[in-house]
Amino acid sequence: PGGGVVGPDPPAGGPTPSGELVRAEQLAALQAAIARLPDEYRRVILLRHHHGLGFEEIGAEVGRSAEAARKLWMRAVERLTRDLGGES
Repeated sequence: PGGGVVGPDPPAGGPTPSGELVRAEQLAALQAAIARLPDEYRRVILLRHHHGLGFEEIGAEVGRSAEAARKLWMRAVERLTRDLGGES
């Protein structure tokens, strides 16, 4: 009775297929936005978020002070936020 085939329910608290699709689309949009950043912005984003470096270490990598590295990172994040449709 009732008609169609119904699959099992997703695990409680686990990702749903539509949630996984949205996450994949968001990740693709973020990766594209990072690729569009100027080289210096892209580098500080990757050093901070992919490699987990602090601003002192990032500054040493890019030949700047820790404060200059932090400001570069802030500008990069602002650009990403704007490019991805957020406020800034």
